Amino acid sequence: MPRSLKVILLLTGLVVALKTHSLSAAARPVKEHLGFLASGDVYAAYALTSREFKDALSLDEYKNFVVQFPFLTKNKGYRFRERSFQGNTGKVKVVLSSLSGPAVLVVFTLVKENGKWKIISIAINPKEL
Repeated sequence: MPRSLKVILLLTGLVVALKTHSLSAAARPVKEHLGFLASGDVYAAYALTSREFKDALSLDEYKNFVVQFPFLTKNKGYRFRERSFQGNTGKVKVVLSSLSGPAVLVVFTLVKENGKWKIISIAINPKEL
């Protein structure tokens, strides 16, 4: 294999690896958020939300939101369906496997705040599934 082709393949692999790492790092707050909810630590899950989210929804209101959707805390598991990021915003679609009903699509919108990805909104939308 020619040296120039090896260099191109190496650089392509590096770009793919960096992009994959970047996407997984940006989606990490969603994974952590769901983990905290599953363990019952609503306060820690709320801490992963953005300033704008907290301005719109107090901790008590957030607790009520979580109670309204029990599959957020009690589910069989989840899988990432889609992740897309551009600049300082992103969207992560997660399919939660409910314990007592159909799978549910949850869409997390994220924003980079002080260098860290934070959840700015959570949308429950089973119709998109």
